[in-house]
Amino acid sequence: MEQSFESHQVNQNLNDAKMAGATGPVDSNRSSIATSVERAVETGALKVHGAIDASKDALHSGVRRADGAIADVKHNVDDAVNRVAQNPQVEEFTRGLEQQVRTHPVRTMAIALGSAFSLGAR
Repeated sequence: MEQSFESHQVNQNLNDAKMAGATGPVDSNRSSIATSVERAVETGALKVHGAIDASKDALHSGVRRADGAIADVKHNVDDAVNRVAQNPQVEEFTRGLEQQVRTHPVRTMAIALGSAFSLGAR
């Protein structure tokens, strides 16, 4: 495409001004906008990194609390099981149940199947 003489002259004058180090208002605005965008990106990146770090800290804290709670529950369940197992009434009940199973195996099986059916039928 052919340029007109005037258009060519304008382009030549702009190129000469750039080569001479002249800066115009367009270059100044462009530089200012670029700087503003860079600052905004950096600020946004810092905020995102800060939010990620805060989320990590909160997650780690929650995991530590959950681990402690689980350990407490496990300890309490172990204590309860030990107390029940050492209870003389439980030992007596267990011996009676074993004797019932040995003495009446068919009746015990029927009771177990009926219980399983009732609980499973919901």
